[in-house]
Amino acid sequence: MKSRYELQTCTYEHKYPKQGRLPLKVELQGLSQNDLYRILTEPEHNLIRQQVELMKTEGVNLLFDEDAIHAIARVSSDLNASVEV
Repeated sequence: MKSRYELQTCTYEHKYPKQGRLPLKVELQGLSQNDLYRILTEPEHNLIRQQVELMKTEGVNLLFDEDAIHAIARVSSDLNASVEV
């Protein structure tokens, strides 16, 4: 006699056959410096704005000029390229 768990598992397997579980291999390209700059600046709630607002809660007025944002994107891109396998 099957246990209760075995009966539930068996029923589940028959109801929902295994579909769409093919092994796939996908190669992605790393983000460029321009891509990272866009991520930092373009979305409405971008990372730069989030940090500025976070610092405001502590009474700190944080400003980023364009050169600083480009430098952050450059360093991020360089770091990303150095750790890619």
